[in-house]
Amino acid sequence: MASLCKKGRMWYVRLRDETGRERSIKAGPDKSVANQMKRDLESKIQRIKAGVLDPREADAMDAERISIAQHVAEYVQDREAKGCVPEHLVNVQKRLEWFLEETKISRLSQLRPSLAVTALATLRADGRSDQTINHYAICWKSFSKWAWKDRRTRTDLLADLDPPKVVTTAKQSALTFDQAVKLIAITRTLKPRHGMTGEDRSWFYVLGAVTGLRRGELQALTPESFNLDRNPPVVSLPGCDTKNSDDAIQPLPSHVVPGLRFWLANKPTERPLWPAITNTAAMIRKDLEAAGIAPDAYCFHSLRHSFVTAIVRCGGSVKDSMELARHHDADLTFNRYAHTRLEDLSQVVNRLPALLEDSSHTLPTNGVPTGPNGTTSESMKPSPDETGVDPLGHDERLWEPMVRRVREDALP
Repeated sequence: MASLCKKGRMWYVRLRDETGRERSIKAGPDKSVANQMKRDLESKIQRIKAGVLDPREADAMDAERISIAQHVAEYVQDREAKGCVPEHLVNVQKRLEWFLEETKISRLSQLRPSLAVTALATLRADGRSDQTINHYAICWKSFSKWAWKDRRTRTDLLADLDPPKVVTTAKQSALTFDQAVKLIAITRTLKPRHGMTGEDRSWFYVLGAVTGLRRGELQALTPESFNLDRNPPVVSLPGCDTKNSDDAIQPLPSHVVPGLRFWLANKPTERPLWPAITNTAAMIRKDLEAAGIAPDAYCFHSLRHSFVTAIVRCGGSVKDSMELARHHDADLTFNRYAHTRLEDLSQVVNRLPALLEDSSHTLPTNGVPTGPNGTTSESMKPSPDETGVDPLGHDERLWEPMVRRVREDALP
């Protein structure tokens, strides 16, 4: 049988549930309400034991007494316990709290696909991108599915909500090789900013460009994250510090090791190499402006795009490029992160085998241009066979000159 007890101003119902586990349930400051809750709980347990009440139905009834804001807080705690990175948890909580504020719901049973659709329309009217709207919808659906699996609702209340399709996405730019070289060289000479010296920011950019690690992942690095004596030298991160929660081991170019070793020698052990600032976009744009590069098209994530683009241009296979980018989708690697410029495409088509024979007999003997682009008999001669040439420099280390300059500047 259940009983009542009072702690301070609050009444609690003590009982043994259908599984035999002792529980204490907060009933509030009103004793009459507490007595009613005690009778309801006793009745529920008796009906479950008699087989006339589904335990899932009973759990949903209990969950309905709790505000949806508390369920959201417990959902975020559950995600944290499963290893989600802090930045992701902040976004999840922000999206769920916005949804509750927008729809004015207070209980789980009030979740409706129609409310979610209306809220998504509000986001679209506010100018949010397709991808942002899709992230909001997926977050709400994940919460609803978790509540159902945790027996807090009878069904998945947002199962019929279809996330909107992503039609357009923000186009991210990649720094060219020359831009990256100039950015790193100039940054080393600049004054401290955002709690980092020019040299520290320079290495922040170097490691972003040669490892593809994201901002938060780089900020989690300590001197112990590097194993420069290993063959090959690597930088490692545990899953708790990566975006996808998988352990990351990224190889380092051998030519970066001497300068990196010298820089790390003066860093305190077991402490992050850089402060955990969030507005790295403003930081890198200031340094880009100082380097004479138009900053508006770039942010810190552009370095990751530069890394993937360089890997592909160096001849990385699909498998290698995906693994180095730590992607599970080749479309993401090659269609979003690997950038191809017109000059790259031009060099590729120049490797096609020659098709034209000597066609000088079709042109006037005086060599007067006859074509719309001023073609002459000289220009119509077949090109030499370049099928064995590698104009893109796939056999060269694309980042070696850049890192060599940084290393030379770093050494006394």
